[in-house]
Parts: sequence; structure tokens; C-alpha cells
Amino acid sequence: MARWKQRVNEGFSRTESLSVFFSEHMQGDAPAPDDATIDAIVSQAQPALETATNKIRQAKLEVKMYPSFVSYLQKIVEDFPSKPIFAATDRQKFERLHPNDHDSFPDVSGSLPGLPSFVTWTWDVTGTVFEFKFEDDPIDRNGKPRQNQKTLEDLVQLLQNARRIYMASGCCFAFVVSVFGKNARLFRVDRSGYIVTEAFNWTTSPRVFPEFCWRLYNGGQPGGILGADTTLSIPSYEEKKQMYDRVIALKPDLGMSFEEATARSRWVNVAIDTHVKRCFTVGEPIFQSKGLFCRGTRTDRVLVEDPESRKLNVLKDAWQQACRHPESDFLAVIQDYVKEAQAVGKAQTVGLTACLGSYNLGEIYHEHRTIAAALRAGGITLQDRIHCRTLSEDIGSSPENYKSTFDLVQALWHAIQGHQTAFEAGVLHRDISIGNILISETDLLGFLHDWDYSEFTPEGLARFHKLFPDRSPNILDKSLKDMTGTYPFLALDLLQARRKGVTRQHECKHDLESFYWVLIWTLLRHADHASEAGDAACSLLFDGSLDYNAVGAKLLWLEQPWPHGLFPSNPPLSRLVRELSLIFYNQASSCAMAATGVPATHESVLAAFNRALKSDDWPIVPDGAKPFVPPIVTAPEIEKQLATAPSAPSIPASASLPTSRQALRGPPSLAPDSFGLSRRLEPWMPSTPKDHTSDLKRKLAEMDAADLDDAELENMAQCVKKQVEIAEKEADSMREMREKVDVMLRERRKRQKAETGGGM
Repeated sequence: MARWKQRVNEGFSRTESLSVFFSEHMQGDAPAPDDATIDAIVSQAQPALETATNKIRQAKLEVKMYPSFVSYLQKIVEDFPSKPIFAATDRQKFERLHPNDHDSFPDVSGSLPGLPSFVTWTWDVTGTVFEFKFEDDPIDRNGKPRQNQKTLEDLVQLLQNARRIYMASGCCFAFVVSVFGKNARLFRVDRSGYIVTEAFNWTTSPRVFPEFCWRLYNGGQPGGILGADTTLSIPSYEEKKQMYDRVIALKPDLGMSFEEATARSRWVNVAIDTHVKRCFTVGEPIFQSKGLFCRGTRTDRVLVEDPESRKLNVLKDAWQQACRHPESDFLAVIQDYVKEAQAVGKAQTVGLTACLGSYNLGEIYHEHRTIAAALRAGGITLQDRIHCRTLSEDIGSSPENYKSTFDLVQALWHAIQGHQTAFEAGVLHRDISIGNILISETDLLGFLHDWDYSEFTPEGLARFHKLFPDRSPNILDKSLKDMTGTYPFLALDLLQARRKGVTRQHECKHDLESFYWVLIWTLLRHADHASEAGDAACSLLFDGSLDYNAVGAKLLWLEQPWPHGLFPSNPPLSRLVRELSLIFYNQASSCAMAATGVPATHESVLAAFNRALKSDDWPIVPDGAKPFVPPIVTAPEIEKQLATAPSAPSIPASASLPTSRQALRGPPSLAPDSFGLSRRLEPWMPSTPKDHTSDLKRKLAEMDAADLDDAELENMAQCVKKQVEIAEKEADSMREMREKVDVMLRERRKRQKAETGGGM
């Protein structure tokens, strides 16, 4: 919840008057309604408004307001050409749209227009939502989000509804309403932020909701809703049947029934060789972002409607910042380089996938560009987002679904080769993460995708100008762009630069280090390992939200000797991790005094992977990815653990990095002269005991049960059990340390007594 609140504050754009909101932010394709149209609606709905007003005055519970308010809204839209349905849905469960999301129960919902009556409400058929509170205005008198706990939670709830609307329908922006007693505010939400109106008394301002509903349901394309993506459409039953038959003919092992493959299918337009064609989505999305203000990335298995299509492809839909090149530019440069190099036998396509088509919707349709960022104080147009689509040849699954650790290592090896080819072409990826590496479903080859945050090297820029002589690259001060790279996988040097508040150019070596962190992140979650932290190892290493602690955690990880291997039953994997750890420790010269400063290269990293893959002692027994249920280890707890641990002599004081007792057993091979003192002192280094019972009580008190599903509640119970075990181990360790110290003190006193007695 804390992260959602932060995003709500960051996403706030501005508070507008009602007149500006209607004329500028709800201006659709149709002409604005004239006064006579609104007057007629007001007159028709007046009795229902009076009933709703009286109910608001009398109601002592929020739910008592809903029926009369729904009747008022339904009266407003009674004569619309394509009517929506309004209903109180506070007891109607809207199924989650993402495995890590939650089911929801919006107070009052309005459907998309033109639908027949239906039994079950879902986000797929929802056009807008009204959330009710008695007096809690989410915006303060200065026109900004109110910062008390309750109203921030209310605002998160409201904006999450908008997020779910555009996740389900693919709309370009959404409208939601906050009703607090007799007053209300209208919200326009897009993937860059939100705009809110001034508060208005809807019981004495009878024209506001009629004009809002008219513009929402009549302002877009006929039969649609304002903000709808007109490049999407729902296929008919006959179209679904026809396309499903084609899919099964091309991929008999699809493993989806007709219902599973087509229940949420849609037609999506994409440009292929300058011709706009429709793609049919198959099954649930391969990936769908559930972020609030972000790229909103969604990838689907698709079959192009063209009868010449002979395989399923992947369609990526995303909203990227206008200051960045579309992904298709980078893919065009890479493919041009590969074509040239292959002609002379110098390039390969391992680790890459071909781009079959793209569609920069933001250059064609104004509604496919967000507006909230530019309207924010100090905002500019290039910070807003534009809607783009990319059609790629190969379908892949996440590395987290690896069939064996050998397959995982091999897939990363392929992806690094693809990265090398792209870099030779003049493109640096700059966002190597678990979500941007895929394992092909057909041949287990790993490949890179998602080039949204890439940049051209000078060689790549020259090739871009050769391919597109009439285009100029977007220019924006890098400080105004989003941070590149996914935080858990950022290289140490980049984290250290962030920590110190200095700029550092993102280099090839940093991408290579990100591959290493992807490997470690995946293995700590899904493989058997010897880390003393057990299931919490991944959280402790990657979940710190402060740069200070993230640097310390990663540096200490690289210093681990793992004398018996991190993976005792998998020697090649242990050797690979140890070898890579040395490579990336030595390049982190900004963090570690003992580092050599030698940067990682494609050659050195690929050689380590190659040696591991050629080993003949990989496990024979199956060792595919195990299911992972994240332990409840909060960021404040991680930061507290790191910050209160003693410091190690091997880390320079200037680095100001946190450390832990475990790190004192650092590998002599990395810094032979700096760990001797640490090893001698280690048995006597004090640890900071924790009151685990108090920690657990605090965490349980802070948790919101509404934010936890059944699996998370079960996980909480396992976490409590694990914490108790850790506390017992700590207590045993402290007793052993105390006994050792007592023995030392007794021996010293005995010697002192003997020496004193001898002197007498």
C-alpha cells in the first residue's frame, strides 16, 4: 500500500475547473452538447435527483446512498442512443486481472454502452466507477492530494479502479468519480498521471453529472466510450471459431480449449510493411503490467488475420515516454546490421528475434498520447507517453519457468550473445531484467526483447540516420527521463552513482552485470541453494528500497566465498556463479577498495558460461524451477537488518556501506590482504539481537488484511514460523558466543592471577 500511495502522489497532475475539464479533457470526436440538450436531461432527471438528495441527507451508511444515486444516473442516460447500465456493485466481486492483484468491489459502476443486461459484472464490461465516502474529500484546499492515511487509501482505491478499466478494455484513458456526501470530483486518469476537477455540490449543481455522462458515453466513436481504443475490437463468435480452427491447425499442441483460447480474445491493429492488419489474440496475455502510471506493457500470443500467416507471433502493446525512440527503431538498426554482417558471414541471430511489424499510434491519433505529465508543474510534452505496438516473430516464456538449470544457463548464454550482436550494431539495451529475457517455446533458445529503454551508440546513431534520413532523434535532458533499468538488476556502479547523486553513463558492462543478477534472482527463488537465509535470500538481496542498502547487499553477496558451493548438488552452477561473482566484483571499483576495476566484457562473460555448459557433471535428476511463494520480508525490515549490522574492514570508510557478519568470511581470492583481520575477528564480532516477537507484532499490526489473498495469508503463517526458527537459532548463536567470551575472560583472569601470585 505504501508504494501505491507514493505513486498516487507522483501521478498527480493538476486540479482544473469544471469548464476547463469538460472543454479540454473530455472533448471527443462528437460536438460538445449544447445547452438545450443538457437542459432536457436535467429536467428529465430532476425527480430522481431530488430523491437521491434526500437520501444523502438521511443516510447514515454509505450503502444506503447507492440505490437512489443509481436511479438518478440511469435517468440521466435514459434517452442516450447507446445506453449504459448503472448498478450498485459493492457486493459484486470483480475478478482480479492479474495473479498478484486483488478482487475488488467498486461502490457504483457504469457499464460500457450498448450492452444487453448481464448477470456478472467484470472489468471487461465496465466503463466508469463511482466511489462513495461520507465527508472524505481526497483533495485538500490547495488542490493537491490530501496526505492523511485514510484519504490517501481512498484515492489509491479510486485510481486502482481506473487502472483496472484500462487494463481490461485497453482504453487510452479512463474517467472515475469520487463522491463524498453532497460533493464530488471527476478524475481523468491516463498512464502518466491524473487530472481532477474542483469539488462541486452535485445536489445543487444539476448540470454536472448530465454533462459528464453525455460526454463520456456520446463523445467518442458511435457506440463507444470516450477514451476507448478504436484500434481494438471484439471478434464475433464466428470469427473466434474460424481463428481458433486456424490456430489449432498451426499449433496442434496448443493445450487450450476453445473457451480458454477465445474467451478474452480481441482484434488488435498493427502495421506490417506499411499495411494495417488485424491480429487475433489467443488465450490470456503472456504478460500484463499491473502498474498504475507506467508503460502498461501487455504481450499476447497472436495470429495475424492474413491467410499467409503460418505461425503464432507475439504482439507487444506499450506506452513509452515520448522522449524515447520507439522500439521498432532499435530493432530496425539491429536487423540492418545483421543483414549486412550475414552477407559476409560475420553475424548470427542467436539471442534475438525478428520484428515483423510496428505501429506508432501516438503519431496518428491524438488520444493515443497521454496529457497528464505535460500539465504537471514543471512538466513538458516529451515526458508524456505515446502508444506503440511491436509484432515479433518468436513466442517465449519467462526464465522462471526453466525446465532445468542447464536450460536456464543456456538461455542466458544465448541472450548474452544476442546482446553482443545488438551492441556491435550500435544498440545498448539498458534494461536487462527477468521480464526482458525469454526462453523460446519451440527450441529452448533464450532471446532478448523489450528494447524500449535502449540507446544508440555513435555507430548505431549513424546507422539510424542512414535508414531514416528524414527523422531526427528525440532530445531530452536525461535527468528528465525515467531511470533506465529495472531496480533489482541494476549494476553496482549505477547504484553507487545513484546513492551519491552523481551521473554515470550506462555502459555495456552494466548490462552484462544485470544478466548476472537475473541469474542469481532466478536461482534464489526457484533452485535449491545453500544460502543461510533460505527462502528469504532473494528478498534480503534484492528488496532494499534505499540505494545505500542495495549497494551494500550486492557487494556483500559478491564477496561470499561459498566454500562448498552455493549449489552443493550442482557443481557446474556453483563454479559459474563463483566465476561470475569474481568478474563483477572486480569491475565494481566505485564500491570496493579491493576490486581491480577490470570491466566485464562479452568475451569474458560468455567464456564463463561456455565453460559451465561444457561441464560433464550437471545434475542427472530433474532440477526444473520450483514454485516460489515470496516470504513476507518488508523493505524497512531489510534496511534495518543491513543498517544495524557491523561493518567489515574490507569496505572502505568512504563507501559508507552497510554489511553483515556473514560477509566477514569474504573470499581471499578477491582481496587476499584485506580479509585476514576479518577472519581472525569473526568469532568475536558482536551481532545485534532483535526482538523478533516485537517485529512480528509490528508487521502484523501494519498489514492490511484486504491487501492479502489466501495464498499470502498462508505465506504469512509460514513467515511467522520461519521467524521463530531464526530467533531460536540466533539465541543459540548468542549463547555460544557468550560462552566463548566467558572462557576467554576466565583464562585471562587465571593468567593474571598466576602472574600476580608469581610476583609475590
